[in-house]
Amino acid sequence: MKKLLTTASAFALAVGLFASASASAAPVFPPPSAIPLDGFQVQAGGILISWLSFVETPFGESNLNINGPIIPAGFVAGIVEMTEGGGGPSDFFAIAPDVANPGQLAVGMISDGAAQSDIDIFSALFGGLPILGSIEETNQWQDVSAFYNQDPGFAYVVSDAEPVSWGILGIGLLGLGVARRRRTQKNLA
Repeated sequence: MKKLLTTASAFALAVGLFASASASAAPVFPPPSAIPLDGFQVQAGGILISWLSFVETPFGESNLNINGPIIPAGFVAGIVEMTEGGGGPSDFFAIAPDVANPGQLAVGMISDGAAQSDIDIFSALFGGLPILGSIEETNQWQDVSAFYNQDPGFAYVVSDAEPVSWGILGIGLLGLGVARRRRTQKNLA
């Protein structure tokens, strides 16, 4: 099988999310105003693959890419966990040799809102891999190359820190409610 195109990947492509493979010497990132909610970029052997998701739906929460870059020297396969606000892991990023395409990498990312079918596929492809490390979700690109025993620039991930964002929004709304209540009580007096 040359390519695995999950339902999520097909939908992501259909709604204009970005997935690509191209020859490139340096990582290409979207402008800061277009930082995705979730995404990855992996570059090896002159091939760059990337996936960017700008939606919080089950269809925008996972991507699996096989038939990727050539396996670089010294590469260590595994999974990097991403945590939210100091809690447990919510997203996972994996790179491993592609069993269907010897000599190439399989790359995948799964986020907390992914459909069960995509979680099952991710687990089947990457479930036996070791956890190489953990990073905090920052809503910014992070270089995770060292986890895979590679030089900087090999692999980047970005993941949204939802609980922090929702917490800030909740505190803001609570503050507006208190201010309105005080204003209403003052007007009644």
